[in-house]
Amino acid sequence: AAAAEAEEERINQIVRESLRDAEILELQGRLQAAMEALGKGLAVDPENPDAVARIESLRNEVVRSERDRLDKTRAADFIDRGRSLLDEGNYAEASSLFRQALEIHPSAEAQRLFDRARAGLVAEIQAEEDAEARLAAIASGLAQARTLESNGRFAEALDRLQPVLAADPENSDALALQQRMLERQQSFADRDS
Repeated sequence: AAAAEAEEERINQIVRESLRDAEILELQGRLQAAMEALGKGLAVDPENPDAVARIESLRNEVVRSERDRLDKTRAADFIDRGRSLLDEGNYAEASSLFRQALEIHPSAEAQRLFDRARAGLVAEIQAEEDAEARLAAIASGLAQARTLESNGRFAEALDRLQPVLAADPENSDALALQQRMLERQQSFADRDS
């Protein structure tokens, strides 16, 4: 009986040392080594509830750690690809990649790059809207100048053409209309004199 008790105490000591060593290794971030240390205790007492619970906890932590590592790698890949697109001025795709990186593994760098890409995208959209507004203003100015010309109001028509030519100095319609009105104005002035 004494031998059995001594054996039982020796097993308990191995399990305690195994748990202690595993805890120290886990605190150092050495999860695989911690699992190996627990393996010694489980080898002598595979049913020990503390050792079984600890090994299960470590396995879960290893899985979490590996998932985090893979997420960081994927996020870094999205950031690298997004950075290249950002450098090319492809703000929409870059923004999408940075958003994916933020979803997978949030970081200050990904947020900063996402904000930069989004600002570029907003500026791009604004420039398109400004260009459309500019074209609409040119078309409107030309239409008004033509109406004034058809009513014989050449000086007003010429005045109305000035913002059009300022916005688009090479606009052939505006230049032709201006030339035609200047000639008509001159012919009216010649006729009146």
